[in-house]
Amino acid sequence: DQYALRAFKLGASGYLTKDSAPDELLIAIRKILKGGKYASAYISRRLKESEEQHKENITLDDLFDDHGLQGGVEWLIDDLQKKTEMEISLKMNLPDKMKPVETEVGKTLLKVTHEVILNSVRHSKGTTIMVNVSQTTRELILDVIDNGIGIQTDKVFSSKSYGLNNIRERIKGINGQINIQGTKGKGTVIQVKIPL
Repeated sequence: DQYALRAFKLGASGYLTKDSAPDELLIAIRKILKGGKYASAYISRRLKESEEQHKENITLDDLFDDHGLQGGVEWLIDDLQKKTEMEISLKMNLPDKMKPVETEVGKTLLKVTHEVILNSVRHSKGTTIMVNVSQTTRELILDVIDNGIGIQTDKVFSSKSYGLNNIRERIKGINGQINIQGTKGKGTVIQVKIPL
């Protein structure tokens, strides 16, 4: 372990200064691992295992606290993509000039995004999921569209739809609205609007 630490210090010195930000440290570590100059295969493997374990322990609240809404959604989509064969695409339109999203709203939207995608993966029998997050001066909008079998309208919020009912309650908690439309054999469109 001490050898590994000295090796990383030596390798990182080429990429970092004492004033470097944590993100720069992560980039430097990845460069060291990629190059294989300062880290053995064993150390590289152990670090990757540690990183995967860390990812599993990250909560959605942590994601928002650490990365904000955009970074949190991007991380979430990347993580979910590794766990499903469905292709998940992401489009975001969060202009810098807009006011920052409040913490409760951002954390709730991350949780809703996670739950909606998982619901699609589990039940849609589709091959693609498109996620679109956008912000206007008045509202935050999440669209999730899959190309699956299409949810039956009369079953959207039935007593057996635990996932969708949970999503609806989360959204109600921040005065938002949810609209779900299914077309048989063509897929489902879920839109969430949250006032700002």
